[in-house]
Amino acid sequence: MVNFNWQKYPVYKSSGVEWLGEIPEHWEMKRLKFISHLVYGDSLGSENREDGNINVYGSNGMIGLHSKANTLSPVIIVGRKGSFGKIQYSLFPCFCIDTAYLIDQRKTKQNLKWLCYALQILELDKISQDTGVPGLSREKAYQKLVPVSPLSEQQAIANFLDEKLAQIDEYIAKKQRIIELLKEQKTVIINQAVTKGINPDVSMKYSGIEWLGEVPEHWEVLPAFAVFKEQCVINRDLVEKNLLSLSYGKIIRKSFTNNFGLLPESFETYQIVTPGNIILRLTDLQNDKRSLRVGLVKEKGIITSAYLCLNPQNVIPEYVYTLLHIYDILKIFYSMGSGVRQNMKFKDLKRLPITFPPVSEQKEIVSFIEKKLEKIERSLTVIEKEIKLIQEYRTTLISETVTGKIDVRKYHPPQ
Repeated sequence: MVNFNWQKYPVYKSSGVEWLGEIPEHWEMKRLKFISHLVYGDSLGSENREDGNINVYGSNGMIGLHSKANTLSPVIIVGRKGSFGKIQYSLFPCFCIDTAYLIDQRKTKQNLKWLCYALQILELDKISQDTGVPGLSREKAYQKLVPVSPLSEQQAIANFLDEKLAQIDEYIAKKQRIIELLKEQKTVIINQAVTKGINPDVSMKYSGIEWLGEVPEHWEVLPAFAVFKEQCVINRDLVEKNLLSLSYGKIIRKSFTNNFGLLPESFETYQIVTPGNIILRLTDLQNDKRSLRVGLVKEKGIITSAYLCLNPQNVIPEYVYTLLHIYDILKIFYSMGSGVRQNMKFKDLKRLPITFPPVSEQKEIVSFIEKKLEKIERSLTVIEKEIKLIQEYRTTLISETVTGKIDVRKYHPPQ
């Protein structure tokens, strides 16, 4: 699939544009305004949409359905506000709202699919109008120079890229599916280890909790208040300045002096945390069901007092963090109490069941999980690197084809 030895055009000339270099001798350089017009979409609030099967497009993609279209087909959608400069293509008539521009056959004589690819090399997402709200200036976009090939070649370029990008996208989709499966495998390994143990031959007993099921016979199942103490040491007089934050299930460092407008004195209300503490973000439970809400503190610092800080008692912090991490992934917190609460405090967690093996076994479980996950993480790293490389190749292939660095006029797909 990856081929860096495509045929070149026989004769080239200077494009007059430094970043572009040479183009095929018979091509022309034209400003965008001379080959296409960007048309404003129409206002259409969600309350004004009528039941139908016409896709509604904004600057970042499809956002709903409507009963009528305001474009022909096919059509190019160009982000104007929000995700400005983002290029989308629809084979069917759609409704383009006013956060985007549209281009259809009424506004260009070029091959629309070729133009879609050509727009992608112009970096329209890097030119914003000079106002307080970032957006794509139509006048600035119109000044962009485009290498324009004859219509017959535009069709060949579009056909070639359609085929090659479909192959690349299929490859990426398969790799992403493998990533999903590996992440599911991680969850299964952790869940099994912290709720059933790592000895398959051990005798089991009913935990008394329906969703937890059986646990090893020699384990205890304790309420959270027997395993944790709530901790909240306020950072009075700014005695601690190592600013921490919970991000994607990890406790990370943040800048103390440049934190989105917060003044240093604002951090006096933060709480001091120490290694081994467990942080839970149990806010906005009704609206946010995707975030990872549990983190393990590995260095002394301060974190917002809006988070719950737990101090494990007579238990290996890494073990109980891993257990709470699985509870987080399985969304156990959302089902606690009478209905879903917007925010939860320690008193709401007191009865949360904690599987409690002997301390020596906790250490074994943590070590077992670390070794198993290390192998999976290595696989994930390799696959993510492969995806990144093929995505870079995808971008390069579009650029090389649209700018004439390769000649696809005689390309025929392999039989």
